[in-house]
Amino acid sequence: MTRQQPDLIEISEELYPTYSQPLSTLPKNHKYVKRLSREIARKWEPDLMFMTCFFRGYQAHWAIRNDRLFLVEVHGLYELCVSSEVPATWFSGHIIIHEGEPKTYGYDHSDDEYDSAWIIEIKSGKVVRQYHTGGSNVP
Repeated sequence: MTRQQPDLIEISEELYPTYSQPLSTLPKNHKYVKRLSREIARKWEPDLMFMTCFFRGYQAHWAIRNDRLFLVEVHGLYELCVSSEVPATWFSGHIIIHEGEPKTYGYDHSDDEYDSAWIIEIKSGKVVRQYHTGGSNVP
């Protein structure tokens, strides 16, 4: 199978790939982020919806600003219902940013092995802890 494309997260004006999926815990009737049917998404973004590297049906751009997680932009199965970025207050979990190339590969990246990673712990959209599993500092 085709390896999947990551979401992107902006930290200190730098973009990093992440395979964490904060949209997976989005409440069904969120006020500012709407999930679309695959049929509607195919009409709006046919190229993305037919690419095998977007099996989950979307790609999101996230940002951490002032110790808060924001959804900046999304393509595919979701749309923002406002013209500004949305605070990701629904999300509690970890954002993982792997460093370097994987030592081993898996289909959905859950089996990938890396030498190091930045881990950002989020609770209700707020950064509560950041740490590193290797030798450099968190961005």
